[in-house]
Amino acid sequence: MLFKEYINTNQTDGQAYYSYGLLLSELKKYDQALENLIKATQLLPNQPRINHNIAMLYDFKNDKLGAEEHLKKEIIIANTYDNSYELLKFYIQNKQNQKAKTLAKQLTNDYPNNIELQNALKVLNQ
Repeated sequence: MLFKEYINTNQTDGQAYYSYGLLLSELKKYDQALENLIKATQLLPNQPRINHNIAMLYDFKNDKLGAEEHLKKEIIIANTYDNSYELLKFYIQNKQNQKAKTLAKQLTNDYPNNIELQNALKVLNQ
């Protein structure tokens, strides 16, 4: 494969590892995809999207702790509403209601007029 050859001669190209990891994940080669995405985070540590993709792969592999860890890393790198809301959705989907409630309350304090959050909190409090 061309990606593999390229990476072998350009081992510091984080974008190549990232792209190759995405390709492997599309091919459902999750273990190989994770290896390449993890290498990409080592070379490009300030790219939140890489951690997001790693979290998705861990979730596909049913490794919920790995997924949560990388969603949290994504937030540390880029603390945006969208990143935090992704973690909230993860908690809700995985029935981690206490963590979901705590995060929803935090986000509601930061974004008091956000209807989406208010609705999520209402559902969690039922």
